[in-house]
Amino acid sequence: MKELFRWNGTPSPTAKMLVVVFYTVAFFLLWQFATPAGIPGPGKCWAAWQELVGQYNLIGELFNSAQTSLIAMLITIVAAMILAYLSRIPIFEPLVSLLTRFRFLSLIGISFIFLLFTSTSWQAKLTTMSFTILTYLLTGLLAVIRDIPQRMYNYSRTLRMGEGEVTWYTVVRGTLYEACDLMVQNFAIAWMMLTSIEAMFREYGGVGALLVNVYQRKGFEYVFAIQITILLVGLLMDSLLRGAIWIAFPWKRKETNNPFLNWLAAGQQ
Repeated sequence: MKELFRWNGTPSPTAKMLVVVFYTVAFFLLWQFATPAGIPGPGKCWAAWQELVGQYNLIGELFNSAQTSLIAMLITIVAAMILAYLSRIPIFEPLVSLLTRFRFLSLIGISFIFLLFTSTSWQAKLTTMSFTILTYLLTGLLAVIRDIPQRMYNYSRTLRMGEGEVTWYTVVRGTLYEACDLMVQNFAIAWMMLTSIEAMFREYGGVGALLVNVYQRKGFEYVFAIQITILLVGLLMDSLLRGAIWIAFPWKRKETNNPFLNWLAAGQQ
């Protein structure tokens, strides 16, 4: 147990689990007994969650949002990889670099532009989300490509590869794991932004539209119930994506105490 209180300590898995249990119990005790009067307790949030599931189709709206998020991520991954690899061609480099600067734009103004160039609000929602994630994912991919040592390019050229083959083996295949890891990291950004984008395009529903509706018509316990659900679903999807990477890149695996990842690894042996 002393390792828990030391700098750079290495506590045992049992000690780590005890710490998690302690903080979980402390969180719920503080939430129940030490929060201000305006914050609903766990009991009210649970009752609100049951009502949201039974009367407001919370589960269906979550599936709707998850589907939109995954489609947007798929579009973004393909577009970001193509643009990042094209940045190795000098004529495309300024354009790709310019796209990364658009991550500072506000969603309020840019969503109107996408609405003009699409035929439905669902397409506008999907395009807005894809473009916004693209700017962040593309920034990370360009940083990964810039960090490739020059000796890797030189080594490929010593094997008598053409520049296209050098790009394929060094840039595309050589950074595939990092690209997938960036995808998982940016999925958290996408899931967080989805509620704001769905609040702007309410026609096709989603958990963001539901969140705005209950915020305007119901109490804070309904808002808290939806927010907690969004957090838990996001954590679940993050674990599933990391598990997929764990399976796809076994040579990149590191030691972990995550029981889900260890279970996946055991199933492959």
